[in-house]
Amino acid sequence: MSTLQLAYGNYVHAVGECELKFDRIALSGDSGNPYAERISVEIAGVLVGDGVRDMNVKCANLIAAYSRNGFDFQVIDENGTLQRLSIISSQTLAGVQIVAPPSFPTNKDAAYVTYLPYRIALTADVPIYNPETVLVKWQESLSFSGGGPEFVYLETRFGRPQKQGPTRNKVYKAVQEGSAVGLYITPTAPDQIWPQSLMRAPKIRSIGGRLVGAGSNRRYMYKGLRWRYEYESADPFFGTPNHWGTV
Repeated sequence: MSTLQLAYGNYVHAVGECELKFDRIALSGDSGNPYAERISVEIAGVLVGDGVRDMNVKCANLIAAYSRNGFDFQVIDENGTLQRLSIISSQTLAGVQIVAPPSFPTNKDAAYVTYLPYRIALTADVPIYNPETVLVKWQESLSFSGGGPEFVYLETRFGRPQKQGPTRNKVYKAVQEGSAVGLYITPTAPDQIWPQSLMRAPKIRSIGGRLVGAGSNRRYMYKGLRWRYEYESADPFFGTPNHWGTV
């Protein structure tokens, strides 16, 4: 990679100074479908200087450059063309993140006098689909009760409890409830399955996300929603819960 040059933000590495290792893994929600690709970059380089004072300055500049998240990581060829290995922070979910700031693994021989090896690691999540529409979690359930007789036991003063059936037909009841988490936006609650049998106002609870990212990518992500609908009827309920992707 001697003809390639690296840059992070305004900091430009010397030509031939670094070696790169790239790893890519898919990020999937509960559906199993990938919504983003996580790119991990390991940078192994060597600073070359002329004495301790010069090395001090170069170390300080390197540490300062990689002390903040959210800048572009650029791989540039000899013609100044941006290569595909580059990571543009604004095109990621939460900006480029420095997961391992510069470390200096050796002080042997002339290290810190004429040369100094270093290592850096960064990562970024690049969306595969429009992140504004991605759900990372979804689940809904239906529970049923009621119907048929209800028995109670009446306690007597001296004898054994007596089984009695004051109600021949209990009211049929159903509860539709679930939760979902959106990558960027708060999900929308699904429609009521039996709106004509809704017995009380729906219970909808929004769950705040968490602040993620850096620079222009700093925003709230992973916003949640919970819903609960309660139904009653003289007739049995029949139905299945909504499935992921149907609402």
